[in-house]
Amino acid sequence: MSSYMVYLKDFYSEREHCILLCIRSFFSRSRSPDFERNEALRESWAALKSQPDNFDAWIILLTQADQSNDVRLARDMYDRFLSKYPYCYGFWKKYADMERRHQHFSDALSVWERGILAIPLSIDLWLGFLSFMRELAPQSDRGIEKLRELYDRALSMAGYEFHSDRLWQDYIAWEEAQAEWRRVAAIYDRLIRIPTAMYKGHMERFEAIVNMCNPADLLSEEEFKDVFDVVRRKCDIPIDEIVTEEMINPGETVDGSAETQHTVRKKIHPDALPRFRAEIIAKRYRWHKETESMMLVRVPFEDQIKRPYFHVKPLEAEQLKNWRLYLDFEIAEGDETRITVLFERCLIACALYDQFWTKVGSFDLLLYLCFSPSLSLSVLPNESENARIF
Repeated sequence: MSSYMVYLKDFYSEREHCILLCIRSFFSRSRSPDFERNEALRESWAALKSQPDNFDAWIILLTQADQSNDVRLARDMYDRFLSKYPYCYGFWKKYADMERRHQHFSDALSVWERGILAIPLSIDLWLGFLSFMRELAPQSDRGIEKLRELYDRALSMAGYEFHSDRLWQDYIAWEEAQAEWRRVAAIYDRLIRIPTAMYKGHMERFEAIVNMCNPADLLSEEEFKDVFDVVRRKCDIPIDEIVTEEMINPGETVDGSAETQHTVRKKIHPDALPRFRAEIIAKRYRWHKETESMMLVRVPFEDQIKRPYFHVKPLEAEQLKNWRLYLDFEIAEGDETRITVLFERCLIACALYDQFWTKVGSFDLLLYLCFSPSLSLSVLPNESENARIF
């Protein structure tokens, strides 16, 4: 555990360590693995060398390596496989879980970071990484702040993914557990304006929170003042009675949240409270309607995506056509963030198709996208690359 705590001090610096591990992985492919007394693995490796693109044979080999309790050998096999198939997110998780199972916490952290560098849009990888960090992070202000930084990093990299809802909700649930209602509201303010698969439910859950909490606990000081100015013009309550202050006893719970830092709290007049809540919801509902408009034009493309993940099996012609049309649509819309995210999504599902890599360059985003971790750590599979694996 102590080695993990060293890494936790600044886990962003782990990226440099991840690069070194990637270099180690690259050079490890130039030598044959040492199977020592593991005859089954030796036979599986021999069979794989004659068919280096046999995906099922790779899976058998990885399963045997993972169950061998030989960490060094398992690392070697995972490194070789993931150098060849970096978009197979499930095996980054298996690799990290293997390190965790053997109490190698810093190595597990390195694997999670490498996986995120390879597939920054993978919601499953982010959720696994966050779960790992929550389990081992210290219960302190510093530990909470580090987790919050990681959540923010996850949203900055994967929050625009169409199926990122679980990641957003995981962050919201974590902040709710901290009783950080203002932060919860701020996350919803971002989420409500992004077209995601479960966008309708987000607005409904936000309304429930608004109707449960004191608006003063949800809004920034600036927005609270703006809402107050609107409310005071719409109600007959004397201005000095609309919002008053009340003393809060230490540990007392108000609106379901524990008050631990302040002894004075804003109290809204009961007749004004519905107006405050209505104003807060109305503003977000306008954002929600804008998001709904964005959804209407994107859902037809999204509904046609049958395999959003990487697989060695060919994609149907209709799937490839849908990706081309979807990319053309987003390019015409002109939002650079959405274009970039869709290209990255496409290149995961269509990694074996040169036409989409060419399309990235033809759109003149190549220099921009080359700084994306998912592109910098992956190459088009070809015979020379396969040869380097061994």
